[in-house]
Amino acid sequence: MTGGESAHRGYISAFDAKTGQLAWRFYTIPEPGQPGSETWTGDSWKLGGGSSWFTGSYDPELNLVFWGVGNPSSDLYGGDRLGANLYTDSLVALDADTGKLRWYFQETPHDVYDYDSDPEPVLVDVQLNGQTRRLVIHSSKNGFAYILDRETGKFVRGFPYVDRVTWTKGLDKDGKPIDPVMAEVGKVDQDYLFCPGTQSGRNRNHSAYSPVTGLWYTTALEVCSRLTPHRQDAKEGESFWGGEREEVMETSAVPHIAAFDPLTGKKQWTFPTKFFNASSLLATAGDLIFGGDIEGNAFALDARSGQKLWSFNTGSRIASPAVSFSVDGRQYVAIDSGGGSLIEARAPLYWPEAKNHIGQEASTLFVFALPADK
Repeated sequence: MTGGESAHRGYISAFDAKTGQLAWRFYTIPEPGQPGSETWTGDSWKLGGGSSWFTGSYDPELNLVFWGVGNPSSDLYGGDRLGANLYTDSLVALDADTGKLRWYFQETPHDVYDYDSDPEPVLVDVQLNGQTRRLVIHSSKNGFAYILDRETGKFVRGFPYVDRVTWTKGLDKDGKPIDPVMAEVGKVDQDYLFCPGTQSGRNRNHSAYSPVTGLWYTTALEVCSRLTPHRQDAKEGESFWGGEREEVMETSAVPHIAAFDPLTGKKQWTFPTKFFNASSLLATAGDLIFGGDIEGNAFALDARSGQKLWSFNTGSRIASPAVSFSVDGRQYVAIDSGGGSLIEARAPLYWPEAKNHIGQEASTLFVFALPADK
């Protein structure tokens, strides 16, 4: 469900694929008496947010569904919901048959920055210390990527995937934020400029992982937000921001695509882009990373070096992911051109020159392939 900026109580639902009947429902905010309910003040749990608005991932061997949970509400004011506010801003692992919580990992306790933990959970199997480890890579709007054991939820490693993080001094050994700065109501002499901002380091588009290179690939939007919180009464279903936000371009860091070794957190390469990328990334077994930008370029990067190997201008903005498929042994890559996502329309707010540069909305499917074998 969506609506992280409105007063509601989030949930994740499972339905019988044959009948459409509800099989189970997991509420992302526990009610009084349930584990985690002590992390909410009074009745704030009833309309405390926790949207599950991105798609989760499924592990058939563990029979677990992994799902990222969005921010608590109100977004920017936490005075009426004191505590960590479980299970918002968390990755949850649910039994696929029953919806019972197996484990959770909260990435931003008591979020007052609109830092959803919504991005897709990336399931990877790696060799670590001579053993095969089942891990999950999960990134947050807060600018960090988290590596967790997907059987137990144990924290393995965390690292920033954006160039600038100012809301915390980093992560401790358990993956929790160190000395987070929180905006206070009425502090007019305090400049609460937080990086990344509410539009986040990465928000609506997906990352990619290559088991061939062992690298994780992600886009990064370097935009900050100036936050001004204030108390707001909750009215079910209505907007529940609890403050104002002003987006500020981070001029010292440019939008980019980057590759990381998830086991060490080390950045392997960076590919700078003129504007941010709204398209998700696609990794192929041929060591290519496909994507598209809002200038209309479909492109392929070398997965090991980040060098651009190919590009084609489609004439209109690209916000969709590239997909790959084969017909009669011939491989194709298709990508939609024309835009239509929420984030790309914000480009002129950050780069005024983009207003008449990123192309009009359209709806065209471009399909590419290597020459057929002779």
